[in-house]
Amino acid sequence: MNKVQSIKRMCSNTLFEYSYSYSPTSTDPSGFATFYILPYNPASNYYNSHSPRLVSEIVNNPPEFVEETSSVLIDGSLLISFDETHTEDSVSVIPVSQGNPLDFEINLTDSVNYEDQDSSKMRVSVNLFIVSISEDNMIVPITPRTNIYSNMAYVASSNTHNGRFTIPFTMNFPSITGTKQLSTASQYDSVTGDGYLAILMITVFDSEGESEYFIIAMLIQPSLQLDFILILIIVGVVVAIGIIVGISLILRKRKKSRLSTSFGGYYDQEYPDETTRESNGYTQFNVDYCPYCGYQLTSQRNFCPSCGKSLKFQE
Repeated sequence: MNKVQSIKRMCSNTLFEYSYSYSPTSTDPSGFATFYILPYNPASNYYNSHSPRLVSEIVNNPPEFVEETSSVLIDGSLLISFDETHTEDSVSVIPVSQGNPLDFEINLTDSVNYEDQDSSKMRVSVNLFIVSISEDNMIVPITPRTNIYSNMAYVASSNTHNGRFTIPFTMNFPSITGTKQLSTASQYDSVTGDGYLAILMITVFDSEGESEYFIIAMLIQPSLQLDFILILIIVGVVVAIGIIVGISLILRKRKKSRLSTSFGGYYDQEYPDETTRESNGYTQFNVDYCPYCGYQLTSQRNFCPSCGKSLKFQE
């Protein structure tokens, strides 16, 4: 809904009437002022029907960052003000790690004092982009499939916008084969200038829809915590394999020792009074140990309970 106001002003015997309208949106212009000049003579009650009209655009001034008092706290230990992240003609690359929390305190002001006199009506967001560096050292953002951002909250006590943004481990990007999930860890060669970096784009909108942004360049490093967990997993797998192999070797050694044990001719001795002859030609000998694996037999059996070999022997 456009806001429209009309103002009438009397100058001598001529009445000038003019009106203006504006649309405070983020995509449309700030608005246009339309002036209608209506000459009027009170004595003759005369209006000029062909009154001139003047149109001029209403300029919306953008908000501004107070860089000296805006800051980011990296992983709860490193505090950096916005003015430390760049020089006159370049930006500084700040190292961070995957999973690091970034705590922002952003101080804003409007560039003129007759618009937003405090920042409570402004909106602030922090967006992460993976970027490539062109041959002329220009930053080229790569559009992700899903935007990763965080909105800052207004704090009345400090008249600032505060909030936290956490560096993600992965991001989704479109490709000809579909969406791909890639690591956010930068692979950038500072010598050749090849590879990818990351930027945080802090964007602020004022109440009239004008915006301004601020860029912080970052080198995202693989998470040390993730590497430590991966090392623990690898060590655990190696230890488990070692235990399994050790138990297997012990069992094989025991089995081999049983097979190589001399049983003093248990199955070579003759037991004329302790044999049982069967009609099929096989004889059941009463032996104390299995002749195949050395398992001790506590009772007469047809098969060894350890190796399963038959204890019936053909004469």
